[in-house]
Amino acid sequence: MYSTLTKLIQMLVIFSSLIWVSPNSFAYAETLALHKLSPELQNYTGRWIYLDFWASWCAPCQASFPFMNQLHQQMQSKNFTVVAVNVDENRQDADIFLQTTPASFPILFDAQGTLPSALQVQAMPTSYLINPEGQIVWQHQGFLKKDAESIQQLIQQKIQGN
Repeated sequence: MYSTLTKLIQMLVIFSSLIWVSPNSFAYAETLALHKLSPELQNYTGRWIYLDFWASWCAPCQASFPFMNQLHQQMQSKNFTVVAVNVDENRQDADIFLQTTPASFPILFDAQGTLPSALQVQAMPTSYLINPEGQIVWQHQGFLKKDAESIQQLIQQKIQGN
């Protein structure tokens, strides 16, 4: 029974890493007032934001951190920042994760789940690309290392207006 349950969990993790969601599949016609949900986000008003939701127990989240570090370092001069929101109930779990998987970008902590609930996050990791006007222009769930280059190209195209 244990091995069957373990295999099922592994399959769910793999499946959640493969889910891609078009921004057209949800309605965010109005500008997001993210700073009202999380005052820390006010610092990034008027910038492109790659907003990522992660948890310490999430293997695809761990795999995404080197990509997000690189993305942040390469794009921060282009009015762009990566902001990652941890959703662990226990802050210590996130701190341990960050000791072994450091971040060169801002990390916010939301143990109450205010932001993920407002954005209807259903899987870890989930990332949103938010334009300077506060509109979500792209979203995806999960992360696979092999998709990093295509994700970065898509982000660059969105920023350039293509």
